[in-house]
Amino acid sequence: MASIIALFHYHLLVFVITLLVPAIAQVNTNISVGSALFATDDDSTWTSPSGKQDQFLLAIWFAKIPDETIVWSANGRYPAERESKVDLNTAGQLVLKGPGGWELWRSSNNENPQVSNGAMLDTGNFVITSKNSSIIWNSFDKPTNTMLPTQVLGFGSSLFSTMSEKSFGVGKFQLRFRPLQQNISNSQNTYGAYYAELNVTELIMDKSGYLLIKSSLGAISNLSSEGEVLRTDSDSYYRATLDFDGVFRLCTHPKNFTGDQTWSAIRYVPENICLNILDTFGSDPCGYNSICSLRANGKPDCQCAPGFFLLDVNNKYSGCKQDDVSYMHECSEMGTVISEDQFEILDMENADWPLTAYELRQPTTEFECKKSCLHDCYCAVAIFQDPKYNNGTGRCWKKRLPLSNGRYNPHAVDRKALFKILKMNSSLQNPTNPDPGQGKQDHAISILAVLLGTSVFFNLCSVAAISLVFFCLWQGKLPHFYRTLHTKDLDMNLRSFTYKDLEEATSGFKEELGRGSFGTVYKGEFNNHFGCAFACLTHDWEQRFVIYSYDEKNAT
Repeated sequence: MASIIALFHYHLLVFVITLLVPAIAQVNTNISVGSALFATDDDSTWTSPSGKQDQFLLAIWFAKIPDETIVWSANGRYPAERESKVDLNTAGQLVLKGPGGWELWRSSNNENPQVSNGAMLDTGNFVITSKNSSIIWNSFDKPTNTMLPTQVLGFGSSLFSTMSEKSFGVGKFQLRFRPLQQNISNSQNTYGAYYAELNVTELIMDKSGYLLIKSSLGAISNLSSEGEVLRTDSDSYYRATLDFDGVFRLCTHPKNFTGDQTWSAIRYVPENICLNILDTFGSDPCGYNSICSLRANGKPDCQCAPGFFLLDVNNKYSGCKQDDVSYMHECSEMGTVISEDQFEILDMENADWPLTAYELRQPTTEFECKKSCLHDCYCAVAIFQDPKYNNGTGRCWKKRLPLSNGRYNPHAVDRKALFKILKMNSSLQNPTNPDPGQGKQDHAISILAVLLGTSVFFNLCSVAAISLVFFCLWQGKLPHFYRTLHTKDLDMNLRSFTYKDLEEATSGFKEELGRGSFGTVYKGEFNNHFGCAFACLTHDWEQRFVIYSYDEKNAT
């Protein structure tokens, strides 16, 4: 069956883990059935730079070089705690358990009562064998991120990158085989391939350290650098690793060394990881909103775009976020920026974020491209291509956040990135861009000021009224004022009077008009000569007055 071996990138969130590693065995040491290794022996562990003393990784590494480079691990996603142990049980399975007895990892082989022992081979392969010396399980068939000499990668096998150089959780890159007639699937969250070799059935690392490709026709070709002559297997260590940055590197390390010698890459693919990843999904090794440029040995150099800073200041591959996104509150209903003068444009030659634009304007000029991005509320960066690179037609791609697969290369990128950023202190100086929290506070202060002002106003009115009453009493004019107020409104149907008012109106109740069962009626007159009759109602020693109006002809 024709097939393809390819490198993929995908997205998977995992915890950054690890960092004590128990050495499960040394070269050519047999492990008997029923034996166990506990994560307590300091002599059998290697401590990570973080210095954590409570997390362990079941792993295989190069034990005779200072780097102690890990080449295989079992529980990268689930670190073991202190007092955890790994058993080779009587069923021929390697089992890692936590201190409470819960299972963290188990080798994938079926139970086999004919198990004999386990052994760490010189090749770096950990094997479990049966009594007839056949291999029941081996670590070479379940690789993580590294191939070693004599190891073969075929159908059903994959390499996964780690999260970082010292974090062994599953990263976002994968090397795997797939048949040519099979479409790329997202069953493992994979995106598009950024490197591929066609018609491949096996990837082989021979005992001398050469990477070989076996085709579907049986032909074998060298994937190592053309004409590259490696040292003999007795001189150096070799490994091929899919590193956390997505680059597959063939590396060598001298067995006999002096000083601080480290691994050196003699071959790596792809040659430029920054330019090779071209996909509308996912991000490059540098993460979102960052710019990738190439260093030695194919290593990416990651920097944040202008106006952005690292998500994790301790990890330059973590991606970036914008310093200030408060301008998003300044969007009108039409998606335009209310105030353009709070922004400025910073440009960078030979930089681009391909395949993620939401609008293309052409033909256009650089000035028009800048103005369009400044005016567009959603535009974070615009990419301008000079007309000389496109048959006399200038082009402008507008992009929103997050920005993916950013790259810088003065030899391969013919575009200019125009970054829209807030001017220094514009958020504080521009009244059209208030802080939402400050606006709520100002609103509350305004309401409080109105309430206090109203309260003061009514208090002043009350004080003025009380002062007027006391002034009138002091002048002796309050009764006259009260009578004047009421006598001017006698044409109303009902009025109230004091006893003194009635006594004055009737001249001391002198003129009696008549008597009845309900009481006595007297004649009276107010200052406006309006005649009235007053009925004095007597009942249970209480007196009540009812006033009837009448005209000058005494018609009631």
